[in-house]
Amino acid sequence: MDEVKESSINFIPCLAWVKRGACKSVPDKVKLSADELAEIIKCTQGDIDELEEAQEENGAIEDRTLDDGMDNDDADIEAKYNMDDYDNEEEMISDFGTLTVYARNQDDPILKAAKENIKDSEVWSDASSDENDEDFVLKATDNLILVGHVEEDAAMLEVYVYNAEEEALYVHHEILLPGAPICIEWLDYDPSASSPGNLAAIGTISPVIDIWDLDIVGCLEPALSLGKKAKKKKKIPGYGHKDAILSLSWNKNARNILASGSADKSAIVWDLEKGEVLQSVSVFEDDVQSLQFHPFEMQRLLTGSSDKFVREFDSRQPDLVKSWKVDSDVERVQYDHFNPNWYLVSTDSGMVYYFDTRTDKQLWQLRAHTQPCTALSLSTQVPGLLLTGSIDNSVKIWDIAANAPKMIFEKSVKIGSVYTIGCCPDVPWAFAFGGDRKDCSFKVWDCRESDKGGFYLETVSARSQDIRIRSYEETLSKYFIPQRHPISSTDNWLNARKGIVESFTSSIKDVKGAKMLQMQFQTEVADPEQPIIQRSVIGENIIAIFEGRYWKTAEDKILVFGANYDTPAIAQGLTDNGSGATGLLELAKELSEMLKNGGSLLYTVILVAFDVQKMKHGTVASDGETGSYHFVNDFLGPMLHPSSGPAPQFRGAIILDSIMNYHTQPNTQLLASGFDKVFPEANEFIKKNSNTGNYLCAVSKQTPASRFAGIAEDLNRIWSKAVNVDKYPLLDLEVVRVFGEQALVEFLKQDHMPFWNFYHNGVPSPLPAVLLSDTGIWRNIPKCSTPSCPELITIERLQFLDQTVTATSLLIADLQLDPSSVTDSVSSVFSNISVLVISLALGLMFF
Repeated sequence: MDEVKESSINFIPCLAWVKRGACKSVPDKVKLSADELAEIIKCTQGDIDELEEAQEENGAIEDRTLDDGMDNDDADIEAKYNMDDYDNEEEMISDFGTLTVYARNQDDPILKAAKENIKDSEVWSDASSDENDEDFVLKATDNLILVGHVEEDAAMLEVYVYNAEEEALYVHHEILLPGAPICIEWLDYDPSASSPGNLAAIGTISPVIDIWDLDIVGCLEPALSLGKKAKKKKKIPGYGHKDAILSLSWNKNARNILASGSADKSAIVWDLEKGEVLQSVSVFEDDVQSLQFHPFEMQRLLTGSSDKFVREFDSRQPDLVKSWKVDSDVERVQYDHFNPNWYLVSTDSGMVYYFDTRTDKQLWQLRAHTQPCTALSLSTQVPGLLLTGSIDNSVKIWDIAANAPKMIFEKSVKIGSVYTIGCCPDVPWAFAFGGDRKDCSFKVWDCRESDKGGFYLETVSARSQDIRIRSYEETLSKYFIPQRHPISSTDNWLNARKGIVESFTSSIKDVKGAKMLQMQFQTEVADPEQPIIQRSVIGENIIAIFEGRYWKTAEDKILVFGANYDTPAIAQGLTDNGSGATGLLELAKELSEMLKNGGSLLYTVILVAFDVQKMKHGTVASDGETGSYHFVNDFLGPMLHPSSGPAPQFRGAIILDSIMNYHTQPNTQLLASGFDKVFPEANEFIKKNSNTGNYLCAVSKQTPASRFAGIAEDLNRIWSKAVNVDKYPLLDLEVVRVFGEQALVEFLKQDHMPFWNFYHNGVPSPLPAVLLSDTGIWRNIPKCSTPSCPELITIERLQFLDQTVTATSLLIADLQLDPSSVTDSVSSVFSNISVLVISLALGLMFF
């Protein structure tokens, strides 16, 4: 048989992502008999006749050139997408034999040729077997990517499945399109249904917008069409646009609204429910290349035109138009959803601008590329992460979180000219790219896989493990080895306090949005020599606040890390909580370095060193320890429940205690009475592990709504990726009930209890908190023979501390993406673990 020629036309001008959970797990299928399909083909013959008539009117049938009266706008579209070659394919339209639609696949010579020459990586199956194919069933962790594809004489919408966890990418199904696609917009508004749908609006070289139902496989017609093409021969007027659709934007805040920009120099706002034009704007002097509705304000619409102007329209004041002039034709516009009063615009000259919509102010401009900057995309969840693409074949990663953009990385994704870039809504490091390379025009890339690491990873300091270990040794030796009881060892107690203040102050110096507070409170502590005598002391919680971008807004999700810095009168200073306090100070150092080097936080992080371990009011179960009680009730509580203004959300607290009691020998772990009843799974693990004290524990509390489980699950997920779990296991201990077992007596005195037992206005309002411990006194702790305690400060124990630091620092970075729905997509970060240095030590509980 004849050879199948290599594609000479293969380009992807547009794409769009679909968020997880928006599609049916098993899409519906159109199943037609051969007779039904033949009838549909017969009915659509009229459409083909109309197409031929229209082409005859324009003199287009003979040589497939566009009509002689074509204006420069259409010529620009042709040049941009290489459509001269597309139109000059041999006999592409004039010979409709190659486009004949057959009722049965076996009668179609093209499909037979494709089947015989199918690539090894592709799968050919009959439609009847699709439902039994596991790739046909969509998972909760699947994203869809809608890809507008032109290959040879075929124009199609390809629906890809992308699964970050499984590293899977494949075409799920295709929809043949009547013309070359130029823009795609996903939307969930289905005017024919009461529940959200899963649809794609597609703009092509036709003036009609087609909206396709993505939950139906094998559909032959769009679910809805907006506009109507004029038929000059029959003197039937058109409706809507008069030329190609170049841009689309769905209004997520008014779901029945869609906007479109066209080569006819107009923008139209459509009512999807009625399929009618709500508003048409014709102030443009050239193509409307790009437009976008504001991410939060439904009435605002941003547009970019080839007349070198960006314009913003407000539906409440249709006559009031804001405009900004740039150096050349606008390619893309995009609101900065992290700073919604600002927007980005890229141009035909390769420039990128950052404007304030409230004024004429331009914050900055940069020459991103030497050729047209045809693609522009902000990360969906990582503030300041911008990718640009150009017909110069390059993609660049930028950090725009500061006042001036900084290029992080440049890469050729090897798809030819880069026409379009889109960021995954659920995996904010994953971007899809469309281009015009003949053998590869589409790719998905996780930008953390660059040679320089990821966005946040590249911008933090790169301190080696040796440097961190020396820092741990110095901090422990200066402040946390001796006892630090407020009465019996007052000087050591005050020295630790002074050291924490100095360390926090030094770390946050010159860090924008970081500050330190000293929160004093008065309490009474028993004199160790005369226990019946209570002596008054002034306790002091030391708090470092790293303000996120959403500080003092309802969008903030505050994350707290805490450790206690004083000790009981009978405890060794290092083994009681010295390592947890050391980790807290190390975290402040590394977080500060990240922010000084251009990194940024989306959500606020608070570090707090608690004072005075004595139980509040002498109780055991209700209030927890004194310093953490005052922090939760007098500082954090009012912050989460302000008398006026927005109330932030609370992501959770991680309480750090002892963490350096590490053993590799059997029978070094003791268990309290009743431990097997409270934590049966952990008990079984410890027994199988020969009672070896080489693990850490994450203690969380079970509630009916599982409000406390999230942060513990996040920590477990990241630990399994970042740490050698065979050498350093992490046990997940979930408390079902609080009272009644000896194994929990010491546990009830820890600093997580004020979070669990928080009351607001007399109503129980528990806050999620996780306690982390190496089990302290239950792990055969060696006694210190000298003040420097060489038995405990060993390289093995310090490495144990550093492993925990590394894993928990990754937790901070990961929760900055989207704490409410963190995915397992961080797995690719761990190959760059040596670069990440947000260091944090976690301590755990006494059983």
